[in-house]
Amino acid sequence: MKVGQIVYDYLRQGRAKLDVYLSYTIASPMTWPEGRSTTVEVLKDEQLIPFHVCSDVVYSEMAHYADLILPDATYTERWGLDTRNNYELQPYVTLRQPLTPPPGECVSFADTLFELGRRLGPEVGKYFTFGNHEAYVRHQCGKIPQGDCVDGFEYMKTHGVWGDTRQPKTYDLYARELTAADLKEARTGTDEQLRDLYFKKNVATGKEEAIGLVVDGKVRRGFKTPSRKFEIFSPVAAEQSKKVGVADDGWPRYVPIPSHQEMGRDQYHLVTFKWNVHTHARTAQQKYLSEIVHDNPMWINATTAHALGIRTGDWVEVTTYRPKGGGPYGGGEKLGSARVRAFVTEGIHPRVVAVSNSLGRWEGGRAAVADRAPRPRGPGYDPKLLPEDPDLSQNLWWDPEAGGTGHGFNVNGILPIQPAPVTGMQAWFDTVCTLRKVGAPPAPTVKRTRGRGRR
Repeated sequence: MKVGQIVYDYLRQGRAKLDVYLSYTIASPMTWPEGRSTTVEVLKDEQLIPFHVCSDVVYSEMAHYADLILPDATYTERWGLDTRNNYELQPYVTLRQPLTPPPGECVSFADTLFELGRRLGPEVGKYFTFGNHEAYVRHQCGKIPQGDCVDGFEYMKTHGVWGDTRQPKTYDLYARELTAADLKEARTGTDEQLRDLYFKKNVATGKEEAIGLVVDGKVRRGFKTPSRKFEIFSPVAAEQSKKVGVADDGWPRYVPIPSHQEMGRDQYHLVTFKWNVHTHARTAQQKYLSEIVHDNPMWINATTAHALGIRTGDWVEVTTYRPKGGGPYGGGEKLGSARVRAFVTEGIHPRVVAVSNSLGRWEGGRAAVADRAPRPRGPGYDPKLLPEDPDLSQNLWWDPEAGGTGHGFNVNGILPIQPAPVTGMQAWFDTVCTLRKVGAPPAPTVKRTRGRGRR
């Protein structure tokens, strides 16, 4: 399940089958296109998903449709190693270590997986004899130099980060010469077209592949392409296009989107974006982040807004449509509508409107759903484990009943499933919509009493 793949529709089509579905902090009804329709329908269908286990740090939209919930530990309560792209182009690794133990029955998801591995039988269990997550991280740190500590793990606990300065920085990798060891058991190409290439068997795949090419009389690494050169033509794209009946010869070119070519004067191009303080639907429950960004008005160009009589703060009905161009995903039919506030700006194209994702949750806790209220009583809310947070019961000023703007809108719920014809990945920025100025939506009249916001 890679980001952007249309997995729930694949399950509905029968392109994939499963017995047990294990989900981990993804909140698919929020993050997938047609999340409140197609995604929810598949999650509720026990013929398609017979048993669903969800691991999450909150009672999420995903947990709501699960058969079994495994309470996960948060990032401040678990072990782990982390590495990111280094602008100095030198490998490094950092250590995450718990600031506090997880409360109640919460367990790091890694520990859950280790326990599952051991219970799958001796053939699988033999790979999980190291113990718990902390022991696994200790094992991972085994090759880190001990420095001024007793071992690599203790070095990481003391210093937090280790950088590998033993290797040269990864500048101009394509120009690096291959060593004699690299070229051992390698061969050169046999014909005129391939004579500058060196080939070697890949131990992992068992197939022979090019490892370098001759440049200025020296064997260099080149790029990670079949020719080791910078390639513009894509044989993979050309081959896949033939399979799906798309006219694409593998050379880069602009191909107009059919729905955009046929947009009427009253239609607009709807795109989404991600705020820099949120990670899709995984962070709205964090009160400090939601205090910074908790609403997502629709960005609309000033000239367009003036023509429609729309000002900043007005309510606008956004209606989306399925893509045109044939195929199994529709031919321009209406998909759904929603009411959002307008934000008028010169910083967007006149034919484009934008609504951010990450917000508009209907589960996930009081900060996520903008519900300023006391925490309810019940077995899941033991004050001995987690005392009441006055910020959540008193200071959620973005609660509409306190005069706030609310928790935003989940735009993915009305984005149509639009797989790109060649790759199959979701085309997130192709949606066509219409706009209409409307009055404010009716105020909610019933507070939920189970601590998960409003319906």
